[in-house]
Amino acid sequence: GPADASAEAASPAVEDDPSGPQMDLVLVDAGTDKIAVIKVIRELTGLGLKESKELAEVGGTVVLTGSKARVARGREELESAGALTEIRNRS
Repeated sequence: GPADASAEAASPAVEDDPSGPQMDLVLVDAGTDKIAVIKVIRELTGLGLKESKELAEVGGTVVLTGSKARVARGREELESAGALTEIRNRS
């Protein structure tokens, strides 16, 4: 629940292991609730509304690059907002 999320956010060092393999989180399809997905994209990326909206509308775009843990968390948030995502290993 929300309590877990705030506890995790309090320890960024654990969440993100920059020395590990980097992965890409790809937004395949924003789904039916684009507004919720756009909100999550903004939170994950720090992008403005316009850029986040474009990402959501285009689809098939990399929304986030980071450690496995960070990308997995982003995926969880996007999928709970109704988006379809996939994780790709960076070559």
